[in-house]
Amino acid sequence: MKLNQTKFKLSFKNGKGLQWLKNGYLAIRNYFLTLDHILLLMTYILVIIGMIFVFSASMYQTNSNGTNEAVSLVFSQFRAVIIGSVGLFLMPLIPSKWYRSLPLILTISGSFMLMMLYTALFEEERGGAANWLSIGGFSFQPSELSKLALIALFAWYASFSDLDLVTNTVLKIPSLLKQPSETLNDIIEEIKKEPLHLISFIILSMTLIALLKMPDYGTILIIGLILILIFGHSWFSKKGIAIIYGILMLGYLMLRLVSNIYGPNLIASGNYGKARIGIFTNPFIDELGSGYQIIQSLTAFSNGGLFGKGLGKGLVKRNHLPAAHTDFIFSIMGEEVGLIGISIFLIFFFFLMIYILKIATTLKDSYRRHLTMGIAIMFLVQSIVNIGGALSLLPLTGVTLPFISYGGTSIMVSLIAIGVVEAMFIHEQNEEHSPLVINNNRKKTIPANEIYSGESMERKQSTSFENEMDDDSLVDWSDENGI
Repeated sequence: MKLNQTKFKLSFKNGKGLQWLKNGYLAIRNYFLTLDHILLLMTYILVIIGMIFVFSASMYQTNSNGTNEAVSLVFSQFRAVIIGSVGLFLMPLIPSKWYRSLPLILTISGSFMLMMLYTALFEEERGGAANWLSIGGFSFQPSELSKLALIALFAWYASFSDLDLVTNTVLKIPSLLKQPSETLNDIIEEIKKEPLHLISFIILSMTLIALLKMPDYGTILIIGLILILIFGHSWFSKKGIAIIYGILMLGYLMLRLVSNIYGPNLIASGNYGKARIGIFTNPFIDELGSGYQIIQSLTAFSNGGLFGKGLGKGLVKRNHLPAAHTDFIFSIMGEEVGLIGISIFLIFFFFLMIYILKIATTLKDSYRRHLTMGIAIMFLVQSIVNIGGALSLLPLTGVTLPFISYGGTSIMVSLIAIGVVEAMFIHEQNEEHSPLVINNNRKKTIPANEIYSGESMERKQSTSFENEMDDDSLVDWSDENGI
C-alpha cells in the first residue's frame, strides 16, 4: 500500500500552511513565556563569565604541538554549552509523570552506576583518579551525570517513602560489626519488602564502591551532603536540622584537627587522598609537592589585592598554577578582579542558589519541592567545596565551580539541572491553572509497585499525587492554538 504523501504537504494557497506555521510560532512563544526568565538570565550571565575566565586562565597554555589552547578550550566549552542548552529547554517538555517514575529513575541511575564501575575498573587515572570514560574519542565523567539522577532518587524517597523504613535499616548498620551475617540478613529482608527498594539499595551501594575505587572523594562528599540535607529537611524538625548542621560543623573541625596534628604523616603515606587532607591547613609543610597548588592559589589571591590586576593580566596562571582553568579558576578570578570583584561575583553567584531555593519553597508538590531543593544543594555544596579548596579552607577534591570552570560534562549537567528546575516550575504553574489539583504531601508509606501499577491513586493514598494528569506534553497549548 502506497503512503498518501499529500496530507504532509503544506498548502499556502488556501492558508492552511500559514496557519500551521502561525500556530507553531505561537506554541514556541508561549513555551518561552512560561519559563522563569530571571533564572535563565542569571544562569547564562554566569556561563558567559565562565567562558571569559576560561579563556583568560588558559591564555598561556600550549598543547604538545606548541599551539595555544585558549581558543580551542573556549570553543569546546561553547559546544558543551550548546548541548547543555538543548537539554535545558527539552527538560520542561518531558511529561510530569516521567520525572516521578521510580523505575525510570532507577534505570537511569543504574546505567550511570554501570558506567562508573567500568570507568573505575578499566579506565586510566587522570590527576590521581580514574573518573573519565572514553567512548569513540569522546570523554566524559559518569559521576557528574549520576549526581542529578541520584538527586531525583533521593527526592522520590523523601516524598513518597516512610521514615521508619530508612530508620530501621540505618539503625541496624552498627550491628554489622558484632553480628554481620544476621544483621545483613535482617537489612536485606527489610528492604526486600519492596523489590524496587532493594534495587535502590544496590545501586547506591555499587555507586559508592565505584566512587571509592576511582577514587572520587569530592563526588562522595557532594552526594553524601545532598542525601543528608534532603532527608534532614524532609523528616526532621528545626531542632533536628540544627543538630545535623552541628554534626557537620563538628566533623569539619575534627578534619582540621587531624590535618594539623597528623599532616606530615598523611603526606608521607603516599596516598593521594590522605595527602590532600594533610596539607589543606598548612600547605607549606610540602610546598614543592602536595601543597604546591594551594600555595600558588593563595599567591594569586594575594596578588589580586582589592581591585585586581585586570582581566587577562594575572601572573600565577603563567605555568605556575596547574589546572588554572578547571579546579582553580576562582583563584584566577581573585587575582584579576580582586577582592571587590570576587565579592560582587559571589553575591550574584549565591543569589542564584537562593533563587532556586525560593522556587522550591513555592512548590506545593512534595516531590518537585525536594527535587528542586536537591539541585540547589548540589550547586551550593559543589561551590563551597571548590572555593574552599582554592582558599585552603577545605581539602582539594577536583570539584568544578558550577557554570564557571572548564569542563564539558560539568557545564552540561549544570544546564540540564536548571532545565529540571524550570520543568518543576512549569509543572506547578500548569496544575494551578488546571481543574485537577495535585496534593502529594507525604504522610504514609506508598509501596512502589502500587504507585506505578496503573491503579487508581485515589483508592491507594489520598495524599499522594492523586488525579495525576495523563498529558504526554508538559506544556499543552493544543486547545489554545489548534495544534
